[in-house]
Amino acid sequence: MKNVSSVTQDSYDVNVVQVATTTVAITTTTCTCTVVSHAVAKSICRNDNFVFIETPAFRTTGCPDSSFTSYRITQLPNGGGTLKVDGTAVTLNQDLTKEQMAKLVYELNDSVTSADNAKFTVRTSCGTSSAYNIDITVVTCESDGCSDCVTTTVTTTTTP
Repeated sequence: MKNVSSVTQDSYDVNVVQVATTTVAITTTTCTCTVVSHAVAKSICRNDNFVFIETPAFRTTGCPDSSFTSYRITQLPNGGGTLKVDGTAVTLNQDLTKEQMAKLVYELNDSVTSADNAKFTVRTSCGTSSAYNIDITVVTCESDGCSDCVTTTVTTTTTP
């Protein structure tokens, strides 16, 4: 008999076979994933209605095969403005795709005096990032809504 360490007979004339044991070590690897993004800071002129929020880049470490799941809005603007995608207000803890995040706008209303703030996280198959700020600063701009534009005046002269 293969792998038998001993054979004995018990009091009922039954052979008792002692089988050699084999220990198998199983090693499992778990990855610790970190999702890193960055805060978004945008300025909006008081006389503009909205500003597009840039889609924040992100990276993961520890799990090379992790995949993007969503951006989650974890705090709505607390100063009175509104986050919208395609004209529809975003709700608390709403998950947004990359395509939706690219269309995310901050809509200014009259109650916002100087600043507003919202928060988001990045969710991947291996974890969720810390919360990052979307900081909005309201600034007073020239009447055309463009503080750094060059205005060109074209004068047409007609000679009689």
